[in-house]
Amino acid sequence: LARCTFSEVTRQPLTGMLTLSTLLVCILSPTLALFALEENRNLLRDFGISTIFLSGLLLVASGVSGVIGRELELHTAQTLLAKPVGRGVFLAGRLLGVLASVAVAVYVFTLALLLAARIGPPEHAHEAVDWPAVTVEALAILVALFAGLIRGFRTGQPMGIALLKAACVTFTAAFLLAGFLGPGWQLRTFELDWDPLIGKAAVLALLGVALLGAVSVLLAVLFGRGSLVGALIVFLAGLSLGKGDSALLGLLPDLRIFWVGEIFYKTEPSMPVGYIALAALYAACYSAACLAGATWLLDRREA
Repeated sequence: LARCTFSEVTRQPLTGMLTLSTLLVCILSPTLALFALEENRNLLRDFGISTIFLSGLLLVASGVSGVIGRELELHTAQTLLAKPVGRGVFLAGRLLGVLASVAVAVYVFTLALLLAARIGPPEHAHEAVDWPAVTVEALAILVALFAGLIRGFRTGQPMGIALLKAACVTFTAAFLLAGFLGPGWQLRTFELDWDPLIGKAAVLALLGVALLGAVSVLLAVLFGRGSLVGALIVFLAGLSLGKGDSALLGLLPDLRIFWVGEIFYKTEPSMPVGYIALAALYAACYSAACLAGATWLLDRREA
C-alpha cells in the first residue's frame, strides 16, 4: 500500500509544481534575504525553513486528499477494503506512502537550503561570492529539470516523480561536490559545510508535517476531498494558539512546537536534541490518536 501510494502521490501535477517552486525559492533565498539588513543570514534560514514547512504541508494534505479522500468519496476504496485488509492498515499504509514522498522532497529542499546558506547573502558590496557553491547548486536544479523533462518525454512519466527522483540525485551530488571545493575554487579535503541548525529545524518541520498528515487522514475520513481545506485551517489554528488557549490544545495540535524560526534570531541559537526527541514523541502520540480515530470512524462508515 505504501509503495503504490508513493508512486500515486508523486505522479500528481501538484508534486512537480511544488517541488520546482520550492527549490527555486530555496536557491534564491540569499537574494531575498538582502533586504533584512543586519539580520540577513537569520532571515535566510527562517524564510527557508518556513517555506519547507509550508510546502510539506501542501504536499501531505493534497496527497492524503487524493489517495484517501477521493477514494472514499468515489467508493473505490471499498474494493480494497472488501479484501482481508484492515481499516487501520489501509489508512496507515496510505499515510506512510504519502509521508515517504514528502520526506524525499524535504530532503531535497534541505540540501538546496544548506547550499544557499553556504553562499549566504553578502554582508557588503565587495564581499567575494562563493562561486563553487553557486555553480553546483545552479547545475543541480538545471540538470534535474532537464533530466525530468527528458525522462517524462521518453517514458511518459509525470513531471512530479521524474523531477523528484532527478533532484534527489543531483542535489546530493552537488552537496558532496561542494565539500571538496573551497570558496576560491581550490581543491581541499572533504569538509562538510552545513548549518546544523538548518538540519535540526528541517527535522522538526518534517515531524510537524507528519503530524499534519495524520490529521489530514482523520479529516479525509470525515470530509473526503475537503480534507485539504480542513488541514489548512488546522495548520493556521495550530500556529495561532496562545498561552490562554490551553483548553484547545487537547484537540488541536500545537504546531508552535515545530515552527522554530525565532530561534535563528537569538544571540546564541541552539536546538537541543532532547527538544527534537520530545517533539517526535508528541507527533507520534498525536498521530496515533488521529489514526485510531480515523479507523474507528471508517469502521462505522463502512458498516
